[in-house]
Amino acid sequence: MTPDFLSTADRSELMRRVKASGTEPELALAAALRRLGARPTRQATDLPGKPDLAFKRQKLACFIDGELWHGAQWRRRGLANLEAQFEGGKDPGYWSEKIHRNIQRDIRSTADLLAAGWSVIRLWESDVLADPDACAQRLIDIRDGREPASELSIAASGTTADFFAGIGLMRLGLKGAGWRTVWANDYDATKRRLYLHNLRDERVQLDDRPVQAIGPESVPRVGLMAACFPCTDLSLAGQRRGIERGPQSSAYLHFADLLSQLGDQRPPFVILENVVGLVHSHDGADFRICLDRLSENGYRLDSVAIDARHFVPQSRPRLFVVGVRQDIDDVPTITPDQLDPSDPLRPERLQLFMRANADLPWAIRPMPGLPVRTSRVVDILEELDDDHPAWWSRERVEKLKGQVSERHLDMLARGLEISGVVYATAFRRMRKGRSMAELRFDGIAGCLRTPKGGSAKQILVRVDSKGWRVRLLTPRECSRLMGADEVKKDGTYRAGGEFRLNAEGVSNDDALFGFGDAVAPPAVSWLVRQRVNPVMCELIRGRVLRL
Repeated sequence: MTPDFLSTADRSELMRRVKASGTEPELALAAALRRLGARPTRQATDLPGKPDLAFKRQKLACFIDGELWHGAQWRRRGLANLEAQFEGGKDPGYWSEKIHRNIQRDIRSTADLLAAGWSVIRLWESDVLADPDACAQRLIDIRDGREPASELSIAASGTTADFFAGIGLMRLGLKGAGWRTVWANDYDATKRRLYLHNLRDERVQLDDRPVQAIGPESVPRVGLMAACFPCTDLSLAGQRRGIERGPQSSAYLHFADLLSQLGDQRPPFVILENVVGLVHSHDGADFRICLDRLSENGYRLDSVAIDARHFVPQSRPRLFVVGVRQDIDDVPTITPDQLDPSDPLRPERLQLFMRANADLPWAIRPMPGLPVRTSRVVDILEELDDDHPAWWSRERVEKLKGQVSERHLDMLARGLEISGVVYATAFRRMRKGRSMAELRFDGIAGCLRTPKGGSAKQILVRVDSKGWRVRLLTPRECSRLMGADEVKKDGTYRAGGEFRLNAEGVSNDDALFGFGDAVAPPAVSWLVRQRVNPVMCELIRGRVLRL
């Protein structure tokens, strides 16, 4: 019986009977070990993850994990993803989130034990129950050094290297999915200051050289490499020079060269991030080059487009590529011809590219729908007093009003009649040779940009019976729009969990530039939990893991 078929009463009874220790497979394996003369510590509460069995002198930890609660049952049942096993049940989001947290905890506790010099083996309950004596003999062989460690142990380290790291928001996204960044690079000194200022109790080796100057000897072995490579040459701002000719976006080719130079030491997983325009840059030629270089390094490919608006009140669509090394058993995947045309993660242009380039080693994973965001722009605003200097003068407000179209003024007036107060965000844009202030009223901010000029800064407009109040969004508000500030379950911001903006030598404009050039951490966390962690879930089971 599985939760998606349970009544509320049956589900409560099932949860009541779930044990943290003393389970049937644990007892069966312990008894089989005793018959072999071995008496490991049971429930080693002083170790990360509280291993079910531990040979402390030999530093071997063993976990016995249930398929349902640790994220394997959906695959055993031939379902598309974890969420599918709870469809039609009560509180499906609660149960799937609970299991995703368990998977993250498993990844993190395994990594912590490996980092402390332990060997780890995680077994599925069904394997132990099928033959506890064979499992016991195997544990003895591992304990006594007769079974070598898996070559894929580095994946279980849960460690990442963060290329083109910026102010560190990719790191925050990976951390939210249970991964730990140990190395990063960025040659921009101001961005590095913000990166280091937000490490808190974490330790990251931050390389200040451009990627072109970094050799394979400088990068530690990690389980995942992430690269948010420059998008400048894929846009009008960079004259659309492209990946091969552009002085900035071509940095990706050096990253790909580095992967090649790493050879067998290259990571099991790679994540790339860029603007969605990469898909059609030079009629798809730049994206093809990008994927060719990754596949030539021995990776199967998947790609999705995720808009941060599903997590935070900011429209920020970004393209992601996930590479899984070809010698790793992947979760069930499909080919381009099997894509659902209505897949929101793979819009029409991306699907057309995938089908037109079907010769690439695609490993496309069907994923659940993106979450439904509940927050609005008004929820991320700081409370500034009426006399705060951030508010614009009357003359400046009047000038802005003169740049708003009649259509938007009418929409604002109607909103004011309905609610008594209207919040809108605005960017200035050139329309027919005239600077116009374009408002949006949907509770979502426009995509944060790098503020190279006044028109690149996003404007907040508040209108009520007293009139117009206008100011620029603050760096703190931009941090919240990116999802960089920690949010509690009740939707409020956790005190002490804010992204630190007060790094020495960093101005407000520097912070805004960093956010405009970054990826939204919640989008990264969601992608890694859905695409990478399910592979890790199987990868860390049944193998002897040792660094």
